[in-house]
Amino acid sequence: MTEPVDTPIMACRALAAPATVDRAGRTVEVIWSTGARARNFVPSLGLITEELDMSAQAVRMGGLGSGSAPVLNTHRRGDARDVLGRVIAARIEAGRGYATLQFSAAADVEPVWQRIADGTLRAVSVGYRVHRYDQAPDAATGQTIHRAVDWEPFEISVVPIPVDAAAAVRAQGEQGLPTPGLEPALPDEDHPMPETTPEIPAAPTAPQPASPAATPPQEIAVTITPAPTPAPAPPPEPARAAPPDLDAIRAEAERAAVERITAYEPVLAGGRGLLTEARLDEMRQAAIRERISPEVLRGRLWDAFTSGAARPSIPARPETGPASDDPAQLLDAMAEALAARSMPGYQPSDTGRHVEFMGWRPSDMVGELLRARGERNVPRNPTLIAERAFHTTS
Repeated sequence: MTEPVDTPIMACRALAAPATVDRAGRTVEVIWSTGARARNFVPSLGLITEELDMSAQAVRMGGLGSGSAPVLNTHRRGDARDVLGRVIAARIEAGRGYATLQFSAAADVEPVWQRIADGTLRAVSVGYRVHRYDQAPDAATGQTIHRAVDWEPFEISVVPIPVDAAAAVRAQGEQGLPTPGLEPALPDEDHPMPETTPEIPAAPTAPQPASPAATPPQEIAVTITPAPTPAPAPPPEPARAAPPDLDAIRAEAERAAVERITAYEPVLAGGRGLLTEARLDEMRQAAIRERISPEVLRGRLWDAFTSGAARPSIPARPETGPASDDPAQLLDAMAEALAARSMPGYQPSDTGRHVEFMGWRPSDMVGELLRARGERNVPRNPTLIAERAFHTTS
């Protein structure tokens, strides 16, 4: 079953692929996808099992292979400083996606580059748009698999946590072949010199006294003084490690906690209109208390929705008053839906009409308003709809 996607679905998946590092050129070669199956939350489809078709016919490589695709810090796009570098080369080979990333020499990029160069950061994630899925049941489990057969990667991010367990590190193994495995260590670039202990020359042996010549038979008293034994050298004092910077550790933990809690809000915003505010607040507090990741919270949100948890009630429409297709009423409801989705903490009106438009795209809303105003030929292309809306005076 083929399922076209009207608006490309944006998604991302991470995999363990640190790479061969060129310190002089500040480049690193990575494997950015193997197409392995992964659980992914798609707004229009929910939580699905997704698989990427890695054939050359299925992947649109124009953007990633243009030489100007960005390398981002954990998919952040809100600030120019989120761009760490660019993808200077990308290709599909033997069912895997390879890319060469070049990192900027800017001062704020240097800490990330050092973590990559020394092997601390070992994962990348690809951001992509899906244009079409094919659905088919898995022969073993019967579970529906959404296979992306027309998709487009457009950025690669450095991330702390991988998800694609089939990825391999681009390191040199035996006989120059790539070494497969999950998160293996990077190859040593500067081979350490072996620790050797200089050989201490042995103390010269005292010469044996020559046999005395034959003496007349008489007693001779000989006194032998033993050589003094040298005192053993004291063992070297072990080097003391520098005490940990507790303030820096505490500041880093607080920063990570703030980033994690901030990432909860977009996830919870997607559940407004599907679950009650009280239930969403409970899930927020539990996530903060248990320190779970946004991905785990997204899964809990979906489980709560599908398990029949309490959902917000939608009041019945009155039989009197403005018609349900009144453009003014539709416009107010759509504005409420946009505000509820984009502004955490916003409380919509009690009419409940906005819930109908919570999952609508802005272009869908504009098209619906045009139809409500009597337009018969409403274009399907979102770009044409936007141009039509910008040129109207009503």
